[in-house]
Amino acid sequence: MPIRSEIGAAVVLLGLLLVPAHAQYARKPTEQEVAAIRTCAAKYQDDVVEGERRCVFNLVATPGTNTPEGTSTLGSAECFGVEWATWDVLLNENFKNLLSELDEQQAAKLRAMQRAWIAYRDTTCAF
Repeated sequence: MPIRSEIGAAVVLLGLLLVPAHAQYARKPTEQEVAAIRTCAAKYQDDVVEGERRCVFNLVATPGTNTPEGTSTLGSAECFGVEWATWDVLLNENFKNLLSELDEQQAAKLRAMQRAWIAYRDTTCAF
C-alpha cells in the first residue's frame, strides 16, 4: 500500500474515532449494508490485512461517496458515518454474543474491560 493511502486511511480512521459516541446520522445502516460487511469480515477472518483492504470502506462508505448525494463534504461525511454505524452494529452484536457465552465472573470482567476502554477512548479523544 502506498504511503499516501496509509496516511489517508489513518486520517479517515482518526476522524471516525473522534466522532462522538452520541452522534446521530440521518440514516441508520440498512440490513444489506450490515450483512455485506458481516459476510466480508467472516470471509477474511483468517487474513486481517486482506479483510481490512476489502471490507473497510469498500462496501458502504466509498460506494456512498460515488453517488450524487455523496459528492459533497456533508454527503461524504454522512457516508462514512453510516459505515461507522454499520461497524458499531457488528461490534455490539459480537459483544452480546461473547457476553452470552461467559460465566458471571468473566462477564463482569468483560464489562469492566469495556468501561475502561471507553474511558480511555474518551480521554484520548478529548486530548
